Formats: sequence, structure tokens, C-alpha cells
Amino acid sequence: MKRSNINYKGNNYHTIEIALSKVSDIESNEVVTIADYELWAAIEGDCEFGNQEAVCIDNEIYFYCDSGFIASNPTENEVIEYMHKHQ
Repeated sequence: MKRSNINYKGNNYHTIEIALSKVSDIESNEVVTIADYELWAAIEGDCEFGNQEAVCIDNEIYFYCDSGFIASNPTENEVIEYMHKHQ
């Protein structure tokens, strides 16, 4: 699991990159990115209007978590448990 940020319009939004096989029933070596709802709220309107940057960001995100979950600095086990409950 790797923690990172996506910057959009001068604001940083916390993200986590994690192996897809850890957060789903899909067997894959793919790494996916999850983010808090705040990122979706920031890009939603721009996505609807076809803003390329916003659309590209949305295409990078596998799942948007409840507000503040990723920002709360969860452990890998907490992320895995969260994802299994919410998919």
C-alpha cells in the first residue's frame, strides 16, 4: 500500500494505491487508487462539463470512500476491511 496525493485546483486530496486482489475478489497484479469522497465532490461538476483533467483524475480512481476515511491515515488492514464491507 502506498499513500499519495492528487492535486486539483490547488487542493491536495489523499489517495491510497493498493493491490486490486487485496480489496476485491479479482485475481490481478493491478494496483488501484482509492480516494475520499471529497475528491469526487471537487471534480464532479468539471467531469460533467467534460473537463479533461477532471475526467482523467476520475478515470484513475477505483473507488471513492466515505468522507475523511483515507485522510484519517488508515492501516492497510483497515483499508482492506473497509473495501470488503463497501463493495
